[in-house]
Amino acid sequence: MAQVRALQREVEAHNRRYYVDAAPTISDLEFDVLLKKLEAWEALWPEGTFPNSPTQRVGGQPLEGFASVTHRVPLMSLGNTYSHDELRAWDGRVRKWAAEAGFADADVRYVVEPKIDGVAIALTYDKGELTLAATRGDGRTGDDVTRNIRTIHSLPLTLDNAFDQQLELMSGVVEPGSNLIGNEIPDLLELRGEGFFRKENFRNLNRDREISGLDLFANPRNAAAGTLRNLDSREVAKRKLSIWIYGVESQAFRDKYLFQSKALSQLKKFGFPIYEDVKNSADIGDVILKCKEWEKKRSSLHYDIDGVVVKIDSFAVQAALSSTAKAPRWAVAYKFPAEQAQSRLTGIRIQVGRTGTLTPVADLEPTSLAGTIVSHATLHNEDEIKRKDIRVGDTVVIEKGGEIIPKVVRISPDAAHASRPAFAMPQSCPECGGHVVREADEAASRCINRACPAQLQKAVEHFASRTAMDIDGLGEALVAQLLKAPVVRDGDGPRPLRDVADLYQLDYAAVAALERMAEKSAENLRNAVAASKARPFERVLFAIGIRHVGARTAEGVTERFRSLAALGEAARAARPLLMLAEVAARMKQKGEGVWADRDAMRAIAESWPDGLRRPEFLNPPAGLFGEVAADPAAELKAVRAFLKAHEPELVGIPDVGPIVAKALVDFFGDPHNRVLLDRLAAAELKMERDTPVSTGDSPLAGRTFVFTGALSAPRPHFEARVKALGAKAAGSVSANTNYVVAGDNAGSKLTRAEQLGVTVLDEAAFERLMADMGERRDERS
Repeated sequence: MAQVRALQREVEAHNRRYYVDAAPTISDLEFDVLLKKLEAWEALWPEGTFPNSPTQRVGGQPLEGFASVTHRVPLMSLGNTYSHDELRAWDGRVRKWAAEAGFADADVRYVVEPKIDGVAIALTYDKGELTLAATRGDGRTGDDVTRNIRTIHSLPLTLDNAFDQQLELMSGVVEPGSNLIGNEIPDLLELRGEGFFRKENFRNLNRDREISGLDLFANPRNAAAGTLRNLDSREVAKRKLSIWIYGVESQAFRDKYLFQSKALSQLKKFGFPIYEDVKNSADIGDVILKCKEWEKKRSSLHYDIDGVVVKIDSFAVQAALSSTAKAPRWAVAYKFPAEQAQSRLTGIRIQVGRTGTLTPVADLEPTSLAGTIVSHATLHNEDEIKRKDIRVGDTVVIEKGGEIIPKVVRISPDAAHASRPAFAMPQSCPECGGHVVREADEAASRCINRACPAQLQKAVEHFASRTAMDIDGLGEALVAQLLKAPVVRDGDGPRPLRDVADLYQLDYAAVAALERMAEKSAENLRNAVAASKARPFERVLFAIGIRHVGARTAEGVTERFRSLAALGEAARAARPLLMLAEVAARMKQKGEGVWADRDAMRAIAESWPDGLRRPEFLNPPAGLFGEVAADPAAELKAVRAFLKAHEPELVGIPDVGPIVAKALVDFFGDPHNRVLLDRLAAAELKMERDTPVSTGDSPLAGRTFVFTGALSAPRPHFEARVKALGAKAAGSVSANTNYVVAGDNAGSKLTRAEQLGVTVLDEAAFERLMADMGERRDERS
């Protein structure tokens, strides 16, 4: 066993020389020979293996899910600055706080570190062994991703003095047989790091996904997040994730090394990958110079950074300054401006989305931007193009944010600009030739042909997405094949997919015969489709893809109307009232009364719901408004008064206003959609909300909360807590709101709450309220 252990140390030492120090002492072939030798030895003496052996970096069998982990020290966010003046202002506040805590001005020194655009990771080493790696999650709890983190070659899995001795011997620093005194390994070491992709590895990953017909990752950060959430660590190992270590939370370690810069230096000696050239600065002027240096060289780096992090070097000063509910006072991020470049606009083409929205996309001469070659950019909509006066042939300034496709910021005018033709949105759909409409109050133009293949492609992808029905394996490439091949069982014979309900009538023998499919993959798809039937009603409603109905809105709607039947009835009842509101608004602009649009008023009268009092004005000309028809202003005033007194129940739901209500009404009013819903119900999808756990004894039952501003954890964390006590969480403030919980930079929602007299709580008051509610509930149980 001693031989196995020694060989493990030797292989891990070579790993460190290659991946961390970039100074290998043996060839790749020699390393492979050593690794295979270790694998063979471990097979002969299995008692010599351990989870952190170098041979375990290839991953293991897929997991069924991730365990939840509570962070001993919460992972907080950072405050942001966007200018040198803001950095100086932060420095002034820091020095004031430090002086109030009894520190001299000389005690305030800073370290400047690059802010890698990745995913935060908490690492725990117990007696030198990596025992836990967890994602940030909501800051307080995250997912256990230890198996995935073990696949990162640059991260030491074991801290062992013998590794340092081995490295020193290999490097020729000391002679063999010398008396080496290794660094003391702490019993408990809790670190903070950033998982990320190097640019080359990210490009290779997306290239492989494109070849396989899979969706591309939008950016390296999304790729890192998705990779860490992958249940198959063998797949993670193939992707070549990287990590940097940027912080230590173990108090004993901080007490020993006293400063961030010294702590990082010691961690590097243990073999951890850290940022190079971490030096402290005495004044903010030097910090700003370092910020400029990082910004200047960002494009030449092998990884993406979106700014730098400025931290107080002294752990003692850090502790004295402490943190707000959201972020530490002793550190701040300085965010770089988005990178820009210029290119010539060679054309404007139109993409069609899942709800028929036509989106113009700029075709560009290929140009380098943020380390990638860019040939396309988004133009948003027709109004944006006209506002910026963008014309084919112009030189345009492009900017890349967090997505694959950058945006056009402005044009760079030239003498020929005025002679180029202005852009006009096509009047027919470029994908299907269908009619294109643009509502008076909307910026987007839409294709209204429900059989449009581009819409159907996107609609099925959305339906199958993880946050909707979560049908694993049903990606873009496979959907495209299902729309063309005869894979749906039908009484008239096999045919291609026509809508999302067809997913529950697939002929899996035909699916198995498709390109890049086989019996096993078809069977996996069958299981995923079957599993989707267990998704709750709110996710079904979101998956259907109704315009303006996102996941939060779907949850709120189904919480009020707990079945498809109830929601459909509410939409039917709201239809004539919303139509009346539209007519009133339109006639007001024309200076006419509602009866100027007789056809619309007749339609309203014919669809008037049975349960609502039928006003006399629906029976012209002798109706209530007959006497005031000559006075349009008085007529419209009377209509508005009626509408205010009879607001549709659908509109009163949190996150549902007239626009969303109209979208729901239009959807349920379409016979085609009603047939689709009937087919989904026949396929045994859930069309009723699950019975909630009783919270009737909770003092918060039925109360509505709105969370706004910067809080110590993401909003879903707080929303889930109040919902567990029977309360509701809304996205906007209204007269029905009971509490607004406001963090830093709360903005317009806080202003609205104050105007309406809604109770406003800071996070500390909210926590006291929750504790009090919990105590009361316990007393009654």
